[in-house]
Amino acid sequence: MGGGGAPAHERAVDVTLTLADLGMDAECLCAGLLREAVVHGTVSLDEIEETLGERVMRLAHDVGRVHDLPKRVHSYDENAAERLRSFYLSFHDVRAIVVELACRLDALRNADALKPMERTTVALETMQIYAPMAHALNTGSLCAELEDLAFKILFPNSYASLEKWLAAKSPEDSEILDKMTKMLDDAMQADPTMNALIGRGGVRVLARRKSRYSTMKKIIRDGRDREEVHDLLGMRLVLTPQPGSGAEPPVVGTVNSGDLTYEELEARALKAANAACYRAQQIIHSMFPPVQGRTKDYIYNPKPNGYSSLHSTLKVAFDELGKPVSSREALKKGANVELQIRTAAMHLAAEAGKASHTSYKGGLKEDAGMAGYLAELASAANHAAKEKFGAFTHDDLRKRDESHDKLFEAFDLNGDGRVTLSELRTVLASIWAGEEQEEMLNEAQALMTLLDVDQDGTIDSVEFAKFRASVTAISALPKADAATLAAIEAVAREVTEEVMDVETSEISEVIDVDSKELTTREKSVDDAELIATVRDAVTSSYEYTGKVDGAGRKAAKAMQDPDSGKVEWQLVWDLMRTGRAETARQLFYQRTTRSPGQIAVWEQWARFELLQGDPERARSLYRAALLHCEDRPLIRAEILRKWGMMESASSDAGYKTSHIDLFTRAIAVLSEAQAAGRVDEKEARAAQAKTYQVWAQGLARKGNFAEAKKLLDKANDIDEGNAAVIHAQGQIEEMLGNVSAAVAVYSFGSSLHPRDAYLLQSWARLEAKTGNLDDARILYERGVAANPDNYRISQAWAVSETQHPDGEAAIAREQFQRASSLAPWSVQTWAAWGRFEFYSQDNPQAVETAHTLYERGLDAEPSNIVCLLGLAKCESAVGRFDTARRILARAEAMHPENASVHFERAKVEEAAGAPAKADYHFLQARRLKKAAKRSEAPSTRERGKRSTWDPIDVFERQDLASTAMLYTPDVVVERAEPTSSTDADVDADAPAPPRARRRARRRPSDDTP
Repeated sequence: MGGGGAPAHERAVDVTLTLADLGMDAECLCAGLLREAVVHGTVSLDEIEETLGERVMRLAHDVGRVHDLPKRVHSYDENAAERLRSFYLSFHDVRAIVVELACRLDALRNADALKPMERTTVALETMQIYAPMAHALNTGSLCAELEDLAFKILFPNSYASLEKWLAAKSPEDSEILDKMTKMLDDAMQADPTMNALIGRGGVRVLARRKSRYSTMKKIIRDGRDREEVHDLLGMRLVLTPQPGSGAEPPVVGTVNSGDLTYEELEARALKAANAACYRAQQIIHSMFPPVQGRTKDYIYNPKPNGYSSLHSTLKVAFDELGKPVSSREALKKGANVELQIRTAAMHLAAEAGKASHTSYKGGLKEDAGMAGYLAELASAANHAAKEKFGAFTHDDLRKRDESHDKLFEAFDLNGDGRVTLSELRTVLASIWAGEEQEEMLNEAQALMTLLDVDQDGTIDSVEFAKFRASVTAISALPKADAATLAAIEAVAREVTEEVMDVETSEISEVIDVDSKELTTREKSVDDAELIATVRDAVTSSYEYTGKVDGAGRKAAKAMQDPDSGKVEWQLVWDLMRTGRAETARQLFYQRTTRSPGQIAVWEQWARFELLQGDPERARSLYRAALLHCEDRPLIRAEILRKWGMMESASSDAGYKTSHIDLFTRAIAVLSEAQAAGRVDEKEARAAQAKTYQVWAQGLARKGNFAEAKKLLDKANDIDEGNAAVIHAQGQIEEMLGNVSAAVAVYSFGSSLHPRDAYLLQSWARLEAKTGNLDDARILYERGVAANPDNYRISQAWAVSETQHPDGEAAIAREQFQRASSLAPWSVQTWAAWGRFEFYSQDNPQAVETAHTLYERGLDAEPSNIVCLLGLAKCESAVGRFDTARRILARAEAMHPENASVHFERAKVEEAAGAPAKADYHFLQARRLKKAAKRSEAPSTRERGKRSTWDPIDVFERQDLASTAMLYTPDVVVERAEPTSSTDADVDADAPAPPRARRRARRRPSDDTP
């Protein structure tokens, strides 16, 4: 096989340039340049070794072997072709195969210079042997071009028809791609998160059309499905990290000021780059709706050949003004556009393929450990041959005549066991009778050259086996071409008809649109303002995310700080959220090593480990803190109190230290120090009261209200008027159902401490709960005015508005927006807001808005169960059941013991018309719920999932009442008021469906609070 009439040196240069485009190394380029010379014996291996070294010589040797192999096997027999592919990929330097692929591509590019028989043979070998290997090696554009060129040769009529059809579609397709390119580029440049992760100007938007061969495959697949036929356009985003961005890769061999290794720096940059891919997909899906079941995450689950990207199919349509239509309209009439999002590194791997990776260089001869992986490549190639290329021609190509075993005798006219050129010409004249008979007779010489392996001028029975396969395949090509042409033309006629509508009945039922309602101009303005409120809140919150992405650099700076005091909690939380917990540990270790007497850092480190779900390490750190504060009773008592609080909420069966012992020791330390005059009496009393208060809250959580009240009475006797003690007393009264008593306690406490946020919030919430919304609003306003930086008051106010029959949706949104601006990291705020919007009546895009808010919550905490369930509910509401299932599978993986996941999955299966699956998940949910009830108390590990700057401080004043525990997925406090709804029992952590004004339209019965 050669390059037609082009001179050998020109062919060598073309092949070498192709290899360079694939990103191959210098050794491979040398072998490619010398390939023609090696094959034709004009350069010896000894000469190559002497001039270029042993490695190039060995690679050139493999190149020659790879070139010769197809001549020695029955390449048209599928079993033989499979063995050949496996042999290629398992026992040769993979780079030699890439050289042969580049040569094969060069030959196809110049196929017009070849004789018809040789041209057809090259194309058939390409489809059976080389294209599957190119696919397995993930050579991207090279594989696509091999397919297209071979397709053009094997199916000329089909190819011409397809070209004509696609040319007719080209203007409309070009308009779609041009508009999308501009819109996506603008959206990426304007997004603060993308700029923080990848850097401004780091996104390249590429428009593409499917290869002709891939298009043909879609046309004849599954009975010419028109939805598949429309899947011809593609957009690709390539994300290249810019200098100074979070995803900027480190310079090889460098270590930053925080003493992180190169591997750690590289992992951090990779995580930021992957996050940018997910963020880009999120932005684009908000612009154009994705098609159900067509979203694939190859970053989280790479293909066996290492391919990584995010894939989805979008529905795209524009109005007369060139703006995207609504999601519902796009799903009905939009064109399918495949979306791929990848980093520059992923793109290089996809285009250049595995063959360019350094781990393949040298093959098995340098690394015997590669054998297993190369065997996987061979398996991937054979799978590709079966799935992607195995049916590239009509079934007739694989049909065998019953008398096929006698074919050799038919060619061997004189019966001597060998076929001569004269015999070959005679038989071919009868096989290809017709207009092209004379031309095919002239090709007998070319066929003899191809099949006469030992070059003795004849073909024996072994050599004939390959010839037999060639005749079968080539003679069937015209019929296969005709069948494919018919399929293409049938589809070309069908696609001119009206596009099939997407089923929307389920969507209408969920949204319950009132067809009689007329949209006035005033209502449109209100709707626009409503949606803008949510969009502004989400957009502004991402400014915080950009700051979070600099947490690693901030931590490195903190390590250089000579100050050995406490670590800023915001920095710790940011490091945790961005997957850099080990960096936080290094920071704590440095501070405690430098100044072991800084007890606050030991205690802070213990809290951090508690949040990480490691109570045993937290205990060790509390012990270390106690060792360094023997002579400081106030600090020692505080450490004992906080340790005791941890144990009071723990269900770790293997640990026997009682929280009672720890609290008792704390009070004893304070009493002894006060008696000895070592501490101020007022300080000692306040610390003792604090200990009793925390102790009491632990008992109340376990339902021991009588003992809790006694402890609070002691605390009040010791430090009368303590705000935290009064607040805890009010909470217990509320939990016991003594509403009047609770209101009186909160009122009394607020008179003593008029600015205390916890007292005002609890009082206001209770007033709203009992129907006094106007009084609650006054208290909330007081709380907001007195505590302008406290987001929890606004969050509680918003929830109160959503739960009251006379609640105002506008006030709820205003307070949600305020809370989210103060605490963009608060997943609880986003979850509560999302739930409210999902059920709101005044929002024409309720599901879409809720979807956006839940996604924003998952940006803050990717594992948050409430946001995951909410997002799945949104997907199910618009009929995207496969997407909902994937989200719930993710939720189950993160929360395997959470019954709510199975309840939600059951509801999805019911909506999807799969009652058996629904029953299964209902049973699973009930089983998990029973198991949860058998446990004594939530574990310490569960507490580590709450979003708060300083978990202990919040824990000590946390509302204990059932209504106070809003939507936190794994809180340590159980609701005091059980409900009758099965789903409400399981989803007790989430707020009830909103009941704000004008919201009665949509209320699934299984969500009744």
